[in-house]
Amino acid sequence: LGCEACGLVYASPRPDPAAAMQYYDAENDKGWKRDEPDEHSPKLKKKRAVAAATLAPVLGRAAQPGRALDYGCGAGAMLDVLQDGGWETVGLEPSRIKAYASRRHDIVDDVPQDRPFDLVILHHVLEHVVDVHGLLRRLHASARPGAHLIVGVPSLSGAAVTGDLKYACSALHINSFTPESLANVLRIAGWAPFAEDRSVRNRLLVYATRETAAVAPVRGALDTAVDALLTYGRRLDARGEFTLCPLEWIAASS
Repeated sequence: LGCEACGLVYASPRPDPAAAMQYYDAENDKGWKRDEPDEHSPKLKKKRAVAAATLAPVLGRAAQPGRALDYGCGAGAMLDVLQDGGWETVGLEPSRIKAYASRRHDIVDDVPQDRPFDLVILHHVLEHVVDVHGLLRRLHASARPGAHLIVGVPSLSGAAVTGDLKYACSALHINSFTPESLANVLRIAGWAPFAEDRSVRNRLLVYATRETAAVAPVRGALDTAVDALLTYGRRLDARGEFTLCPLEWIAASS
């Protein structure tokens, strides 16, 4: 299903806003194989190298180190890089790996509202949460004016190229994004995108700043999501006749 206002595609029927902060916790099932990862493992070294590259555009704009929140911090690779640069680091993580991250960082169970953050990170989180807008607004309330936001998600547009639709849209990844729809979701919640990285075909990385009020969305963002699904479908349809069920059909049958 899709939202005409922002272009967001749901893998399941549109969620109930009352279930605002539900999430899917994958780490306990098939993420880290042990409670305490090996400090010298190639996996952890790679995570920290990716974290440094992901943070670089924001660190280049920051006048000085500030206070950062990584919502869904995992083992704390992003926070490690920030801490090495003099930042105050706070993480939120539901899985058991938070015990490891808590050795170096302040790990919390809810978004703190006591002091505002200068940087908020949502790296591969939004595809799992039930209420995307609700989470973005809560983080907006916890950030100072002009604070930065980093968002990484699977790319629905990339699935049309790679053929891996399951990565972008599935029972686990319940929200799917194109660059246009992700930018709109952020704008509606009061975050203004200023840069994006599409260098990895199946992933989107967007950088935004906190505005005092919602920013008007761009119309027609759902069109790019429809194009991505059509392109993916025609890869599977030798006759080139793949079509999408109109949204009014879905509404009529529900």
